[in-house]
Amino acid sequence: MSNNPEGLLKRYVPETIDDFWDMLLPNRCDGCSLSKSRSQIVKNRGNGDNGIFIVGQNPGKNEDEQGIPFIGNAGKLLDEMLIESNINPNQCWFSNACKCHSKDNQTPNKNQINTCKPLLIEETEILDPLIIVTVGKPAYSAVSGDFDDRVSMKHIAGNVMESKELFRNFVPIYHPAYLLRLKEQSQYDYIYEQTIESLFLIKMIAEIEKESRA
Repeated sequence: MSNNPEGLLKRYVPETIDDFWDMLLPNRCDGCSLSKSRSQIVKNRGNGDNGIFIVGQNPGKNEDEQGIPFIGNAGKLLDEMLIESNINPNQCWFSNACKCHSKDNQTPNKNQINTCKPLLIEETEILDPLIIVTVGKPAYSAVSGDFDDRVSMKHIAGNVMESKELFRNFVPIYHPAYLLRLKEQSQYDYIYEQTIESLFLIKMIAEIEKESRA
């Protein structure tokens, strides 16, 4: 039987997030070439009490080694920005569009993202978040289905959008790794403040959505 995402979901039919990860772990999926470059499939972190689902592109080296998403320098910066925006990182869900590390930290390609898409859709359905945050362009592409190279983060960051595949609203933000690569302090400060504004907006959307569901 196939161990690609669609095959696994048909066989196991997870109903809870624990079922979902029991289906994937240990290293059960072999749907794309990333299965050969990973040490392990990286699961999500956080309890999700605030209903904010943060989606990155795929695990980095540190995440691959420890099996936890967003724990490297970029993840630490994201946690700092969340705290500054009055969002408790421990109450968010953190996951990735692709669950596996890529060799030499290469950006996942369209085929790899789409192969993993059924897992992201299922994960979202189980978690039922109030709002999704996409971190960086590949995560935006995974959630939106838009792989147009002409679309850059400066066009989309901070905008409230609708995912027709995940049936949720989402807000793209710059990846913290991008900030860490910036050499000009003025550029760093501008993107940092823009991201903080986006996170305050995300917090407000989550609170409004929570009230509407009550």
